[in-house]
Amino acid sequence: MFESLSTTYFVQATGIPRPTATWIKDGVALSASDRVVITEEGDTYRLEVKDLVMADSGVYKCKITNRLGEVSQEAKLDLTGKHLFLSICIFQLNASRMSLGVKHPRRPILDYVL
Repeated sequence: MFESLSTTYFVQATGIPRPTATWIKDGVALSASDRVVITEEGDTYRLEVKDLVMADSGVYKCKITNRLGEVSQEAKLDLTGKHLFLSICIFQLNASRMSLGVKHPRRPILDYVL
C-alpha cells in the first residue's frame, strides 16, 4: 500500500444510554481535519485517515463511553516505506458487543466482530 492511500477504522457499539466515541492516536485525542474524518451513523463509529504519511504510524484507539462505563479497542498502524502492516489488539469489557474493522482501499484486510 502506498503512503498516499487511506485507511478506515470502524467500531460498532450499542448501549443505553447511547454511547459516545473518542478516537485517540498515541494517547492524544484526534480531531477532524481535511485528512482525518470522524463520523458516526447508527451504531457505527468511523475514523478515516486520508493520504497516509509515515507520521500516521502509531496506535489508534477507539474509546466507547456512556455513564455506565467504557470499553476500548486499539490497532497499531505501521507504515514501512510504501507498504502497510497492521496488527490488531482487541479488548472487551463486561458484556458489551463491539467490532473493529480495518479496510484497505481496494479490499478488506480485516472485519472482526466480537
